[in-house]
Amino acid sequence: AIWDEVRSLWPVGAGLSYARLEKGGLQWPCPTEDHPGTTVLHKDRFPTGERTALKQITYIPSLRWSPTPSRSCSTRAATSII
Repeated sequence: AIWDEVRSLWPVGAGLSYARLEKGGLQWPCPTEDHPGTTVLHKDRFPTGERTALKQITYIPSLRWSPTPSRSCSTRAATSII
């Protein structure tokens, strides 16, 4: 039910039903139920032109989830933020 609502609001994903995905995967954009999916999204150019800017961003670890608790952040402190 939720995925169907997402599909109704996301035109390029409208054809991505669970039934079709379970048959072996499907690439977006896939705007309709009979669309075969898009095998290559950006072959010759990006939506912004032939080149696009890649920018380095600083990684900031989340306190909401960590596979192993950090020594500087107790579990109690991390869960109180949630």
